[in-house]
Amino acid sequence: MAQLDDKTLERMGHFEHNFDFQNYSVVLQNSELVRARGQVVQVLGLIIEALLQGVRIAELCLVKSADKTKVYPCEVVGFKARRVLLMPLVNIEGIGAGCDEEAIRVFAENLRQLLLASPLGNKRVMAIDPGF
Repeated sequence: MAQLDDKTLERMGHFEHNFDFQNYSVVLQNSELVRARGQVVQVLGLIIEALLQGVRIAELCLVKSADKTKVYPCEVVGFKARRVLLMPLVNIEGIGAGCDEEAIRVFAENLRQLLLASPLGNKRVMAIDPGF
């Protein structure tokens, strides 16, 4: 990781200078994003029912407000009949039936492997197991 001066570290915030996000940005740049469009059918408390095909559990969906001025990130949490159940990740004021929905799916097996990989790669954290 590159060395940063004190001014840069202050601008970057509390944690950002401790992590190297370059590997993630490379994978995301080489990923294929797939978009599917749908429509919100019903809002039940904190769950949004939508007509949207081709999505899987835990995928990110963006729901646009009725006036198309705001975008709300939501996560696919389940399915009911032919509808998709979404859990909003932010306050959903302005969402109602008829709002546009867009699902973004990242097809990159190497991204999954990168996110689940050991933080130090193949390097050992401890050479000796203290349990022995």
